[in-house]
Amino acid sequence: MATEVISILQRTMKAIIPQRNNQVQTLNQLADQASNFARQSKSANTRKAYKSDWKHFIAWCAMNGVISLPAPQEAIALYLTMYADLLKIATLARRLASISEAHRIAGFDSPTSASQVQLVWKGIRRTKGIQQNSKHPLLTSDLQTVFANCKDDLIGIRDRALLLLGFSGAFRRSELVAINRNDLSFVKEGIVIRLKRSKTDQEGIGTEKAIPFGSNPALCPVSGLRAWLEASEEVSDPLFVSIRKGNMISMRRLSPKAVALILKSRLEKVGYHSEEFSGHSLRSGFCTQAAMNGASDRAIMQQTKHRTREMVDRYVRVASIWSENASTKLGL
Repeated sequence: MATEVISILQRTMKAIIPQRNNQVQTLNQLADQASNFARQSKSANTRKAYKSDWKHFIAWCAMNGVISLPAPQEAIALYLTMYADLLKIATLARRLASISEAHRIAGFDSPTSASQVQLVWKGIRRTKGIQQNSKHPLLTSDLQTVFANCKDDLIGIRDRALLLLGFSGAFRRSELVAINRNDLSFVKEGIVIRLKRSKTDQEGIGTEKAIPFGSNPALCPVSGLRAWLEASEEVSDPLFVSIRKGNMISMRRLSPKAVALILKSRLEKVGYHSEEFSGHSLRSGFCTQAAMNGASDRAIMQQTKHRTREMVDRYVRVASIWSENASTKLGL
């Protein structure tokens, strides 16, 4: 897609600007810079997923003798139908978004909004259901169980700080591992953490999250983080790093995937089925636990930085099936 963007930009400039010899290099540089800006309009993970999806669609079209760009709406409807039983609803939705993006970049109207495609897509959603097999949220009681079996060695101190901060700050895994030591500000109420960039802040405007002191010393995220800072002796700028054999702290920042692996490992050690949880369980757990304890949607969104109530409402509904269950008023 990036190559298509460069081609379009270069063709456009050739059409509107007479290229003298001394202008060619400048215009090519501008095209490269404009292409880079276009690439940065989406996150790296999104670009990677879109590219993979588009390659898959092109291959399917080639195999079936169908033009992929611009693709006829009938082809997309058949493509969705073929993979309706093989892919999750969320994956199919992303495939549609990728196809639409490819057409938009190439200067075509998106065929994914055509009536035939939308009718088939609606039918698939109704037939298969839009509810996803989501992982379990991690609750405060789960953390208590995990930390009861957590040693006070270097790895244990790091994992405690990592999980407590991820939970109390409702961080996405990518946000959590991107935190540097100089992003932390200790204040009398707790910690203020500066996020330079996040999924909902691709422009890098930045935002802050406040992490208050906990009432339970064993579960206090501020105390847990201080313990990690003291134990790791500030040998690296990244806050959370890997630990080599022999309790040697490396300079290598943890990856988002490592957060999930650490959480699953800790859960397995206390008898949980780790496949029922994911790295996102920290963030969804914050929403669920806060809702169960009476936090307002506005307060939850202030910490999660959700732009809409849709996802928050999903967690609140999960929490409310017990906390606001009218069956308890039946006298049974």
